[in-house]
Amino acid sequence: NEALSSFEAEQFLQQKSAGKKNQHNKQDIDKIAAAIIVQNWLEQNT
Repeated sequence: NEALSSFEAEQFLQQKSAGKKNQHNKQDIDKIAAAIIVQNWLEQNT
């Protein structure tokens, strides 16, 4: 689910930069969301 993985990616970036003033752009979120989707697929299909 792309919406869920995007949400997870945003959460990951927020945790990673806790206490810092970083704005994450859509490209960063999309990269991490894609990695989450692939990881979830691998976990379910191997």
